[in-house]
Amino acid sequence: ELLDRWVGGSEKLVRQLFADAEAELVAVNNDATKSALHVLVIDEIDAVFRKRTSAEDSGEATRASAVNQILAKLDGVNAIPNVLLIGMTNRRELLDEALLRPGRLEVQVEIPLPDQRGRREILQIHFEALRQRGRLSQPLCRAIDGSYTINDGNSNVDIMGSESNNWGEENGKPTTTTISKRAMLAKKIRKAMGNLPFSTNTITDLAADSVTGGFSGADIAGLVRCAGSIALSRARQRGDGVEGLLVTLEDVVEALDE
Repeated sequence: ELLDRWVGGSEKLVRQLFADAEAELVAVNNDATKSALHVLVIDEIDAVFRKRTSAEDSGEATRASAVNQILAKLDGVNAIPNVLLIGMTNRRELLDEALLRPGRLEVQVEIPLPDQRGRREILQIHFEALRQRGRLSQPLCRAIDGSYTINDGNSNVDIMGSESNNWGEENGKPTTTTISKRAMLAKKIRKAMGNLPFSTNTITDLAADSVTGGFSGADIAGLVRCAGSIALSRARQRGDGVEGLLVTLEDVVEALDE
């Protein structure tokens, strides 16, 4: 949206991004304290404002001119102080170094891949609509929440490490020995589950590192969509249509395999 095939077109599009902020600044006699803050968000900013080179092809010349134009708007002679520019990219190394200097895009925040807690929250967000409509099986709900339980003969042990039993309590609270036993048992379960291939018998927590470790938010969203498509296909084959839709843990396992 910022690159134009005509000479000078890209620079014009960049200038237009700041047009509203400039107009408001003029209206308040260039007093930025009286102007609202204008926030500009450019996704995949590396596609336009990438490193300038000495190449002479038309595409490189256009990108170089676009970089020069935005640098002038950010902190040039006629810089615009009532603008907050936010750029997003997965390829920081492609950005022109001049764009990252103080006074420009100097504050850089890296957003890493989600950890186990983050993956669980993302799973819950994407499955929430189906859960509210009763379209998720109970085993799948437990795997999403990480609340799968195993009966070891003495107690019901939660895969996340919590449990309900009568092992040594004082004043209604677990003793240190009890907590240690629980932690050891939970650790053994996690280790055993992590060494087995994907199946509905081994996946007890969809957010676990052994299942979705290394997944981005987009990867998890794609996993949920794939599982939903598998469940919908099965419902249509049975002739139930959308009303018979039920997403199961088996569907998620199949989506993981795909």
